[in-house]
Parts: sequence; C-alpha cells; structure tokens
Amino acid sequence: MFRNLRTRYAVIMTGLVVAVALVLTLAHLTGFRGSVRTLSNAGTRTMSELLHSFTRERGEAISTFLSEVLVNPLYSMDMLAMHELLRDFIGVPGVEEVLVFDSNGVIVHDGVESIPSYGKPLNDPQSLQTVLAGGGPLVRSDGRMLYITRSIHIDDQVLGGLRLCLSLQQVEQQIEALGGELQQLARDGMAQTVRTVVAVTLGLVALVLLFALVIARRLAGPLSELAEKAVRVGRGDYRVRAGSDRIDEIGQLEQAFSRMVEDLEETTVSRRYMENVIGSMQDGLLVIDAENRINLANRAATNFFADYTGPMRGSAFPRLFPEDLQAGVAQTLEELHQSGMAQQLESECLSADGKRIPVSLSCSPLQPIGPSGGGMVCIIQDISERRRTEQQIRFLAQYDPLTGLPNRALFFDRLHQAMLRSDRGKWLLGLLFLDLDGFKYINDTLGHNVGDQVLHQAAKRLQNGLRHGDTVARLGGDEFVVIAENLAHTVDYIRIVRELLGALQQPFQVDNRELFLTASVGVTLYPVAAEDAATLLRQADTAMYQAKEQGKNRWCLYEKAMDLVNVRRLEMEGALRTGLARGDFELYYQPQIALPEGEIKSVEALLRWRSPEIGLAHPSVFLAVLEEMGLIVAVGHWVLETACQQAARWQHLGSHGIRVAVNLSVRQFEEPDLAQRVTEVLERTGLSPEALELEITESTLMRDPRQVTKTLRELKIRGVGVAIDDFGAGFSSFSYLQQLEVDTLKIDRSLIGQVPDKPEHCAIVRALIEMARSLGKRVVLEGVETQDQLEFARHHQVDLVQGYRCNRPLRLSELEELLIKTSAAVETNGDPQRGQ
Repeated sequence: MFRNLRTRYAVIMTGLVVAVALVLTLAHLTGFRGSVRTLSNAGTRTMSELLHSFTRERGEAISTFLSEVLVNPLYSMDMLAMHELLRDFIGVPGVEEVLVFDSNGVIVHDGVESIPSYGKPLNDPQSLQTVLAGGGPLVRSDGRMLYITRSIHIDDQVLGGLRLCLSLQQVEQQIEALGGELQQLARDGMAQTVRTVVAVTLGLVALVLLFALVIARRLAGPLSELAEKAVRVGRGDYRVRAGSDRIDEIGQLEQAFSRMVEDLEETTVSRRYMENVIGSMQDGLLVIDAENRINLANRAATNFFADYTGPMRGSAFPRLFPEDLQAGVAQTLEELHQSGMAQQLESECLSADGKRIPVSLSCSPLQPIGPSGGGMVCIIQDISERRRTEQQIRFLAQYDPLTGLPNRALFFDRLHQAMLRSDRGKWLLGLLFLDLDGFKYINDTLGHNVGDQVLHQAAKRLQNGLRHGDTVARLGGDEFVVIAENLAHTVDYIRIVRELLGALQQPFQVDNRELFLTASVGVTLYPVAAEDAATLLRQADTAMYQAKEQGKNRWCLYEKAMDLVNVRRLEMEGALRTGLARGDFELYYQPQIALPEGEIKSVEALLRWRSPEIGLAHPSVFLAVLEEMGLIVAVGHWVLETACQQAARWQHLGSHGIRVAVNLSVRQFEEPDLAQRVTEVLERTGLSPEALELEITESTLMRDPRQVTKTLRELKIRGVGVAIDDFGAGFSSFSYLQQLEVDTLKIDRSLIGQVPDKPEHCAIVRALIEMARSLGKRVVLEGVETQDQLEFARHHQVDLVQGYRCNRPLRLSELEELLIKTSAAVETNGDPQRGQ
C-alpha cells in the first residue's frame, strides 16, 4: 500500500519501537552491568594512553625545540647560551633532567649553572649509538621515567645530542584518580537505569531481531551491494553500473549512482587530459583566487620556485616576488581583478635559490563560480635569456665588440648631441679622425689576432688620454674618431692631439713582441668648418689623408683646398675600375744581369698604369688604391697571365734561358687555389714552369706559416720558382727560412742604397749574402745604381744584379729588341750592358 520506502519503514519502525522498547530494555539488563564495567575499564585505559601519549608528545616537542636551538651553542661550545636555554626547562613540571652531550657521548651541560655532570659519559650506550648514527629520536620508558634521546646536527654533521627525562608519577596519579571517578559514575548510572532496563529489555529482543531481518533484506542488502560498487568506482573501475526494477528510493538511488559514474568517467578523462596538458607546459602556470592565494601550480612553476617559497598551494602570490616589488604586484593584481581584462607585464621573481629572475607574466581573469568568487590564471615565463640577448643586441648596435668603444651609429648620435651643446654653450667642438700608421703591415705580417690586440690596446690608450666629457669611437679597421668638446680657442685641440699621438707612440706589448705604431690625425672644427655631422666627418677624414701624405705621425687641420685631393682620389678610383677592361695597364721589364759575364738571365715584370689624365703612373701612385678598392687580385691575375704570354713569345724568339719574375700581392698569394691557377696559366700560355719565378714579400710569409708552407710546396712540385722580395726589411728568421721552399733572396734596395758609403750597411749586406749562400739560395741585389755598388756585387760574387746601373725598366718592344740583338749582352769590357 505504501510505495514510498520512507513511509513504509516509518510505520513499521513506529510500531516496533513502541513494542520492542520495553522488551529490549529488560533483555539488556543483564549485560548492562558488564558493559558499564567494561566502559569504565576502557575509559581508564584510554585516558592512560592519552596521558602517556600527551606526555611523550610534550617531551618530543621539547626535545625537538632544544635540538634546533642548541645547534649553534653546541657547535661553538657556548656554555652560557646552553645554560640560558636549558634552565627554563629544568623547572617545568614533569621535566626531571636535560642532558646535552657531544658527538663522543660526553655530557657538556645539564642545565645547572655549575654543570655537575660535565665530562661524564652518557650511561645509555645503545641509545647513544643509535642517535649519533643519525637515527632518532629514541624514546624509552621504565614505567617511572620517560627518556627521550635526540641528535643535534647541522645538515649531515652530527654535533651531539640531548637526553630529556620526564617523570611519569604525576601521570599515574591522574590515571588512578580518573579511574575512581569513572567507577563512581558507572555505579550511579547503574542505579538510575537498572529499573528501566530490566522492564523493557526482554520484550524488545524478539521484535528487534525480526526488524533486523526485514532491514537486512529490504534495505541493507541493496545498500551493501551499492557500497561495494562505489568502492570499485573509487578505484577507477568506471564500467560498474547499478540497476534494478525497484521504483522506490533504492531504485532511484541506483539510477542516480549509474548516472554519477558516467559523469565521473567523462569528467575524470577530461581532467586527466587537462592535467597532462598543464603538466607538460614549459612555462609556469598558476591559478590564484580573488584573494591572490595560489590554488594550483603546474610542474614547471613548482620546479621554478621549489624549496624557496615553501608550499605553493595556499600561499600568497606576491610572495613569489622580491620584497621591494610585492606591494606593486599586489596593486597590479587588484587592478586586474577590478578591470577583468587580460594583461601582460614584465617583472622579477625569486627563483628557488633566491635569485632575481626577469619574467613575463600573462594574466587572464576567471569567471566566478559559486560563492568562491573569481580569480585569474597567470603564465610565468623566464625571460633571462631574452633579456641577455636584447642587451647584447643593444650593445652590438651601439658599440664595437672588439674595443668596447662606441660604433659609427652611436658616434653620430653623440656628435649630434655635442653639436647641440656647442650651440648652447657658444664654444668650439673639435672632431679628430685618427688612422694608425703601419697597422696594415702588422696585421698582414703577424696575423689578425695580433692586430686585434693592438687595436684593443690602442683604444684603451685613446680612452685614457681623453678629457672628461670627450668621446672616442671606432669607425672600423684602424680608424678612430674623437669628439673634443668645450674648446675655447681654435688651437685648443693641439694639446689633445699631441697627447693622443704621444700615447700611441709608446711600444705595444703583444705576445712577447714589442711593436711600434704611430697615427695620422685629421682635425676639423664645428661650427667653423661645417655645420652638419656628415660633412665634419668627411672633412676630418680628408685632413687625415693629408697628414698621411705629409709623412704620417702628424696631424693636419682641415682646409677647403684638401677637398680637391678627395676629388682626385675618386677620379682615380673610377679610372682604375675601367682601366683594366680598357687596357690602360701595361708591363715594363727590368733585366736581371748575371755576374761576371753580364748576360741577361731574367727580367722582372713591373706594372705601369697609363692614365688618360696623368699619363704613365708608377705603382706607388695607384697600388695602394687598388688594394683598398679590392682590385689588386684581379690586376695581379692580369699581370701573371700577360707576363707568361710574353715570356712564351721570347722563347719562340730563341731566348730560352730568360726567366720572368712576377710580383704577387698578399691577397693573391693567400688564394687557396693559387698553385692550380698558376698551372692553368702556364698551360694556356705554353710557358715552361722553369721560366717563371713568383716574388713575394717577407710580410706575406709571416701571415699564416702553415698555409705559406703548403702553397710553396705545391709551387715547388710544379717546378715554379719562388723569390723573397725586399729581403732584409722584415722579420724572417734563419730557422724559418730553412723550412721554406724558396729559390731566390732579393736583398732590399734600401740596404743597397747605402753601399759602400756606410760600413754598417755593407756589413749587413755581406751577412745576408753569406746567409743566403749557406742556405743554398740564389742572391739578387736590386737597386744597383752606381758603379761602386756594381763592383761590390761583383766582389761578393752575387748571382744577379738589378738596377739602373744595368738597365732601366723597358717597354716590351724595347726588351724584345734588346733580346733579338744579343742573347749574351756583355760589353767588351766585361760590364753588363746598360740601357738607354
């Protein structure tokens, strides 16, 4: 009749309870007395356990506190500090004794000012051994006393320990008193309920048994089955379903349980997926509530802040930041909560080791769910590397990485600022353009590493030589500029220039070498000479080139007439660029005469430029310009090809013993395929390798010894001769020359020019001749201009001589005419034939 389970059981239970109450009371009367006694005993035992447990926890808390605060006193054996810490606990009720012992088990303090136990061993070896081995705390009781022994340590180093003795006498007294009270309460309760229990217990027994059977069948059974299924679901088995044909509350409960399992399965899968996604993020993710407490932190965030900020969940988000930033972060979060807008910002966080690390924060608000209010999600990204990269980029954008000086961009910015200050202050501004004299020779000879060190030292000297407020910058290569501000007079720059030149004249110490440099300086003044930065720089550059042309190691003040020099230089560069294709270059040849017979054994190919504007030009006029323009290699290839073609023509004319010498520039010799290129030229022209000799300078040999040796060996294998030009003016050593595959040494004309007038030069030349002869090298004296020099060469049995005393450089037609007339140009008196 009653379909509602709650109604049916209410009716049944109402009748049963009324009927069974009296019966059950009588039925339980006989057991009530024992139950009361058991309850009394159980209460006594429980209170005994609680009091003993409380005493033990109290003792462990005291020992833990003392073991932490006694670390430093025990480490430094500070007896006074130990006494002050222990005396407060000696008088605590229940504390009988506190002993502090060292790592050897010897008592160092007992809390008494006189320390009567000092130096005595601890009379508990087993506890001592366990505690000093890193174990503990060790708790032991003899029924009368409770002993707690604990170690005192720093990290893994055990300094000693302490032993706390607590009295159990007071505990036993409390337990005895409590037991008496419980027994009295039990007797009183028995007296009050005995009449009722006896009356109702007997009648309730039968009805309760019957009611229990009904409950077990109709209610307890399905609920127990449902409980078992719930346990399986809790273990992750989402295949469990509960179902029956019941239409009462039990049936509804089973249906609701099945729906709950389905929803839980879907939610759990989604949650695990999201946890996996969040946990795999490289950036830190934090979820914070409306009060800025952290509710969730992914693995990256936990690792980032681990061991420094403590447990993250529940802690305040601003605590992750340095103290000086926490107030600002809290204010920013408050503004974000109020605005509800996502925002990105950059700040600094504290890492696990307490370092300040720049981070990027991306915060997005969360929609409120229920009464808990909203919050926000914050993505934290470490931007330390980005900051370092940005700083490096900013530095490279404004500073020279080699010297640390401002680069061209920053120089122009500072120059503009200096010009504005000059306008406001009505004073002059000087712009100094410095170029190091001889730096290219050092760079080519000793290598770029040495050159870089020289530039670095030069930059330091220039910085140290400046006045406060002046600026020095590096434009590139060996070019520096100085902005000299606040000049009262037009000649005030002279002192600055002299100081800078003097600083650069001091020797440079690089790799155990003492190197010397000078500088050429161009000066211009603002606003006297120009009113814009670009023009000022151009004028200073022009004045610097003028200083170089005047002999270097000097300075020049810009004058308008100097612009004509630059115009001419630009015109020369344009003419040189078109001259190679137009055929403006040609070769002259200067014979090299064998002694004593006076026969022409070889000729040196000498480059000339027939300019439409200036006529025939010597290499000293245009060679440096070709190198700066980067055309020297192309022109060098043309010289090699042309010289080989013409030498092959001489062989056809019958002059088979004539060898042609071709000068190679440094860049040309450094080409990795030089030997192969020479071979191809010889094959195209038909010239035999023995008829070609390549001349290189000593500076070329010193640039890359390993590559030089390799190239010389390849040329030697192909049968091409190699000569060292301008020998005696460089840094070649005797041991180095022994290793080189060279055939000829051409002694520098600067040494021959002083022979025989200066004995010291004669001695040097004689020594060079003897050294070359001892190495088995052919010797050529170039620059022989006088009869005395020729006699000197003949007397010392030099192989070949070259110079105006023998022949001037000849055009191709003149040389061929000379070769046709005679194949052994020897005058009747034995002297070499002298050209006209």
